[in-house]
Amino acid sequence: MSDRNGYKETEIGPLPRDWDVIRIGAFAEVRSGATPSRKVSEYYASGTILTGRVRVKVPKEA
Repeated sequence: MSDRNGYKETEIGPLPRDWDVIRIGAFAEVRSGATPSRKVSEYYASGTILTGRVRVKVPKEA
């Protein structure tokens, strides 16, 4: 993968040279969820439905 102007080509496209491509499961817990009940109007009142969450793992000291 070549270096050009501070960027490098990766399998997901160009990234800054000092970045690495890692799987999201290496630093966060990935889980599935469910659609919120339409019976609770507060879930939909703002027009934005916030249903997801990410739990970031604390890295172990090297």
